[in-house]
Amino acid sequence: MKRKISIEKIGGIIISTKNSKELVLHVPSEYDYRYQIDDRDTFIKLLKREFIKRRPNGHLKFYCVKGGLKEVTTTEKDAKYKISRLPTDDFRILDEEVYGPDFVHEDSRTSADADSSPFESNLKHVEKRAHEMSLDDTDDDGDQDFETRNSVLLFSHKQEEEKVTLQDFEVLGVIGRGTFGKVFLAKLKTSEVLYAIKSLRKDVLVEAGQIENVKLEKEILLACDHPFLAGMDFVFQSDTRLYFVIEFLRGGELYKHFLKKRRFQEEEAKFYAAQIALAIGHLHKQNILHRDLKLENIMINGDGYVKVIDFGLAKIINDDNLAMSFCGTPEYLAPEMVKQEGHDKGVDWWSLGVLIYEMTIGVTPFFSKSRLTLINNIKKEEVIFPDKKKYKIEYSDDFVDVVLKLLNKDKKKRLGADGDIDEIMEHPYFKSLDIDSLLKKEIKPPYLPEFSDKNDLGAYFKLKTGSKDVSDTMIPSSKLKKIKKHESDFSNF
Repeated sequence: MKRKISIEKIGGIIISTKNSKELVLHVPSEYDYRYQIDDRDTFIKLLKREFIKRRPNGHLKFYCVKGGLKEVTTTEKDAKYKISRLPTDDFRILDEEVYGPDFVHEDSRTSADADSSPFESNLKHVEKRAHEMSLDDTDDDGDQDFETRNSVLLFSHKQEEEKVTLQDFEVLGVIGRGTFGKVFLAKLKTSEVLYAIKSLRKDVLVEAGQIENVKLEKEILLACDHPFLAGMDFVFQSDTRLYFVIEFLRGGELYKHFLKKRRFQEEEAKFYAAQIALAIGHLHKQNILHRDLKLENIMINGDGYVKVIDFGLAKIINDDNLAMSFCGTPEYLAPEMVKQEGHDKGVDWWSLGVLIYEMTIGVTPFFSKSRLTLINNIKKEEVIFPDKKKYKIEYSDDFVDVVLKLLNKDKKKRLGADGDIDEIMEHPYFKSLDIDSLLKKEIKPPYLPEFSDKNDLGAYFKLKTGSKDVSDTMIPSSKLKKIKKHESDFSNF
């Protein structure tokens, strides 16, 4: 029997130019519904009319895509893992959208905001976000996703430690929780080196259809042999879980340090930007796109240097090919990504330009609280540099030049389009840095995280100790059957 949908719950309509009878009803609180309707246009008119009656303060969005609707339909399984396939605002048809008579528009401003420049308004929003920002208080229910008895070492970066087992790690507690399991802080007993151990439940990977993506993430992590990339030292596998053992970066997110300072001095931003660029250049030489560069994905190590993390959206691509998928964080997306024209390594250099601007000025260059305005700014608006005296910000002509060249909307003319990392590092903006000394970590960092001893986490992480029992967590038999059915998918992990 077909499920009934309350009109009040519908948040959007998605149609395709490919099929004149098909449509998707987007239900944010549940999941989407895809239908074939002979007279689609009449149905949509009636739905809009009824929506306005029942939701006087509501807004019904309207999207039109070129391809099939399956790719933009959020399924029940997707919703379970908080995956949304809703098209971007770039695909909205504003003339087709309807608003209830009592709807308050997202972009309406108070009289206090009306006199503010766009830069001031955006900066106020960022400062408010900084004020509200607090360290993530990870909820740990004591349930351990960590099983040591039957684990097998699949890979070790260090030849002398090829006999290491999961039992050789002392679990100190939980420092985070991902979509597929918890992240543990652990100490290798033989060396007392701290590691972050990412636990991935196989049944959850199977249900979410993420086995191949996790395999790709593993391959990329193992390729991260670079001083400014967070690589992986060990991979373990048990009957029910995978374990990625990654170096622990004690200084926390660069983003949190940035929020405390509001902005960095140009030389400080340059110190971090050069490391990020070199890390991305290393990935590009192996035909890997990162595709999610942002301050939250840059971690500070105990030595004050940074490392790029999180390869969940990374992709391996040949030089002659373009990636067609849409992914990333809105404020850092390149124009070719939001237009879905196909993208290459240039999307990472665009994101670097956004980062350099953000670290120095204090806000991303195209920022808007409205996602629709943000996307439009990325596609059409030029970069604005705030008045130095008015906002008490110092920046050089080289800073302006490197930002404008990295944020060229034409990817073929963007800095890095011809020579990739070599072209980037030859720009005058980086001339004050000795790159060889930077790679050897011989330059004094502008900031050093503070710790009382080698195991201290400072103010950068909250450790949930919970239970120290690392015995197997009970997994329902139905889930175990799913794992068994996909055993071959994990056999060559």
